[in-house]
Amino acid sequence: MKRLAFLFLIISIITACSNDDSDNNLNPNNPENSDFKFLSTIISDPTEPRDSSYGWTDTIVYKNGRPHKAHIGAFCSPGSFYQYEYGDNGKVSVVYSKSYNPHYEGGAEELEEAINIFENSTINENFSSKYEIEYNSNNKIKRTHSSSEDEGSFSQQGSVKFEYDDKGRLYKKVGTSEGTLGGIYYSNMIIYTVTEFDDKDQPLTIQENNDGDIKEYNYEYGELKNPYYALFQKYGVFYDCRVIEQDFTTPYVVKIKYTSNSSQIFNYTSPDGEYPETVNYSSNGYDNIFEFNYR
Repeated sequence: MKRLAFLFLIISIITACSNDDSDNNLNPNNPENSDFKFLSTIISDPTEPRDSSYGWTDTIVYKNGRPHKAHIGAFCSPGSFYQYEYGDNGKVSVVYSKSYNPHYEGGAEELEEAINIFENSTINENFSSKYEIEYNSNNKIKRTHSSSEDEGSFSQQGSVKFEYDDKGRLYKKVGTSEGTLGGIYYSNMIIYTVTEFDDKDQPLTIQENNDGDIKEYNYEYGELKNPYYALFQKYGVFYDCRVIEQDFTTPYVVKIKYTSNSSQIFNYTSPDGEYPETVNYSSNGYDNIFEFNYR
């Protein structure tokens, strides 16, 4: 399971990162945007009673005005706790994560240990995975390096390289990983290429090449502001598991993501007409609702 979680992290780093300047009017680094909202929690199906907030709520904890740590697991298995370190550019340079899976034998104890580490802010001393982020001269992500190890039975190294076109748009991401599992060597390469952008430089079509297995993803966007966009733009923070696909790099929310044989549909509510308060997610017969709360 640790290997699968780490591979998912590599893939998600690739899919999460895109153009840093998609819409200057929504760029939180622009001093005119003092009203930009930053996420604090995302709650799965908020009308249902829950016996554990960690099982159903994603939480971002701020320190000195910027994200310090986060629990990201309400929509994924396994989930993860994260802790961030920042570079001189004010963006995340190192991410430590501690994963857990309560659905497997020993999972409850694993979750309890992870919660204790998270609440004591010692993930950087007890991490299961770590990745480092490099930026180019334009303060855009250039490369990420990842490493993970599980008591000697599993180890993996990975990297993601980012390529930009002549307009400064991120159009290609190349992710590679290799390691050993039970003494057996394995490797993997995934390439994502944006083949079409909209007039706001948001990807309309992305081609995925996973070791020769080709898929194409298509996107349609709404008019509400993307609640994840500010976190990525200002701090370089993004999730490895997200309810909104392609969510950290597009200034506006995704309405539809579809392939030749599947679709994901997102219907939003917004009292202020700017930021979503809830989203109803529907995909191939599965439905759920998520609530966004802001600082």
